[in-house]
Amino acid sequence: MATDRIIEHIDRLREKPEHVRHRIAVLTAAGITGVVAVTWMGALATSGTLALKATETAPDPEVSKSIAESTSAFSNLMGAAGAAFSASSSQAALDIIETRTSSTLDAQVAPANATNKTVIPF
Repeated sequence: MATDRIIEHIDRLREKPEHVRHRIAVLTAAGITGVVAVTWMGALATSGTLALKATETAPDPEVSKSIAESTSAFSNLMGAAGAAFSASSSQAALDIIETRTSSTLDAQVAPANATNKTVIPF
């Protein structure tokens, strides 16, 4: 019934020239993308995410706390980036050791509680 009509429609599309099939595919993809975008924007608009809010005269304590936390997180991120890219006396976290092993199947399995460094053969 419905499946037969879909199969017939697909067979009719296969008979058309390639440039027509390409155009149909692009228009179908654009249509589906448009429907998803409109649905998404509608959900954002109805949830109040995109709504304009009145300005408050007194700062909200939660907003101030969020700003302070994000500033701290950003500082920590920048500190980690600085430590990663600057010269330091600590040993690198990942050492690449070239070996003559051509397969990882021949490598011995280390015990689960081993504290040795992990070697990844390339």
